[in-house]
Amino acid sequence: MHLKAEGTVTIDRQPGDVFAVVADASRWPDWSKGAGKILNVSDNPATLGTTWTQITRLLGKDLEIHAKVNVYQANGKFGYQIDKPVPANELYELEPSGSGTRLTFAIEGDPGGFFGVAAPLLKKVLKDQINADLGRLKAQLEARG
Repeated sequence: MHLKAEGTVTIDRQPGDVFAVVADASRWPDWSKGAGKILNVSDNPATLGTTWTQITRLLGKDLEIHAKVNVYQANGKFGYQIDKPVPANELYELEPSGSGTRLTFAIEGDPGGFFGVAAPLLKKVLKDQINADLGRLKAQLEARG
């Protein structure tokens, strides 16, 4: 089964300000509950090929994920591939919106095993988590003024 979950938020900050935060995996735990703990970031700031390990909790399980940046367009797109538990691609897309930035985050993959069976629940959990995380990111960036 193919799985896609996404969310969008408009942040009252310039794309460069938003990109600096979403392209810095080491800062994700500050605003993303889904990020968990980020370890072993190979390059900071990130570039194509940057890797890291992420410990996250999903559907009641602690999971170790390995990620690698596979899309990098300064102030426009930042994407990475994860290896498990669901091999997937995750992508942040930024575009100017008035005086701010429209940020869309999407995760797309093909779950198998337990996660394949739980795909409908997983999609809802991911969508809710994405929207909550984007809301926290918006609040933090806008509070910086």
